[in-house]
Amino acid sequence: MTVKVTVKGGAALSRKLRTLETKVRKAAVQSVHAAALDLEAALRRAARESLRDVPEDGRALDGDGRRLDDSVFADTEFDRPSAQVGTEHPFGRDLEFGTTATRARPWLFPTFERMKPKLRDRIEKAIAAAVRNASRG
Repeated sequence: MTVKVTVKGGAALSRKLRTLETKVRKAAVQSVHAAALDLEAALRRAARESLRDVPEDGRALDGDGRRLDDSVFADTEFDRPSAQVGTEHPFGRDLEFGTTATRARPWLFPTFERMKPKLRDRIEKAIAAAVRNASRG
């Protein structure tokens, strides 16, 4: 005994799935990049706030003459939902973890933890919207 099953619209379904993948990937990339910029701005504010009670001589400039808040960066990859946000300024590490001479004044990790729900929500909403839009088209 043989049973033959024919799925009508299989080619159209394949096209829609490819379109969905493309739209979701684009939304993920764009929302991760936007979230990285939001986090960068929040980290710059946190760095300035952390520096308020540090004596002026403790605001050492990095090798490029930048203050900590000016050294915060967000690096993204053009076509990947990936970002790196932080600072390479030596004083950023010293503030975050302290030194033998100064107490820790965490600013980077607490800011990230505080922002994480907002960042996640932004990415999830962008992907959900892409799925809704792709399913209509």
